[in-house]
Amino acid sequence: VPSVDGPWELPKLEAPIFPAEKDVYFQRYNSSTLIFASQRIGGFGGYDLYWTEYRDGVWTNPVNFGPQVNSPYDEICPYLSGDGRTVFFSRNSDESIGGFDVFKSRFDEVKASWSKPANVGTPINSAADDLYFRLTNDGQKGFFCSNRKEGLGGFDIYDVIFNVVQVTTTASTNALPFAAPQKVVEIDTQGAAKLNPVASAIKQIEFSSIYYELEEQ
Repeated sequence: VPSVDGPWELPKLEAPIFPAEKDVYFQRYNSSTLIFASQRIGGFGGYDLYWTEYRDGVWTNPVNFGPQVNSPYDEICPYLSGDGRTVFFSRNSDESIGGFDVFKSRFDEVKASWSKPANVGTPINSAADDLYFRLTNDGQKGFFCSNRKEGLGGFDIYDVIFNVVQVTTTASTNALPFAAPQKVVEIDTQGAAKLNPVASAIKQIEFSSIYYELEEQ
């Protein structure tokens, strides 16, 4: 450990986050999961939300949150709730009150899909840009920044107190529900393909007859 007067080096993040890919606005959910926004090729338009996990000593290739969350507009400043089931982010769509608004989407483990993003409404959102929404650990208070006209200039930090406790915010070390493989094709005994949310695909393979001679003992 260097002394107070000695040289210091910033820790290097080995995750697949690249400025050249326009990867920005990342949240380190826990020690093994990163959520971020990017304009990388293959998205749904503008900035999309992605996630990556640290597994078996390496970071996985970033995965797009999909068309349920992402859109032709910009999705930025993601924040994943502690239970890993609600993602908050800012979007500049025609459903916004003005500029970037805060939206949220909830993951349904039964349907294995994200809900349609909902605008969280006022007073969090305004006619200006509202970004970087975060929750306190007890889920009763939120923080965000906004450049609304009643501010002191530029982007100011605001807080909001909720009448109803929001989602759990303590980061979980458990596997994220949306990170598990979904909708893997399985072949039943009748040969018809069906969808089944299992960890690996089960395949039925038919072989032609194999002839061979027994070796004399």
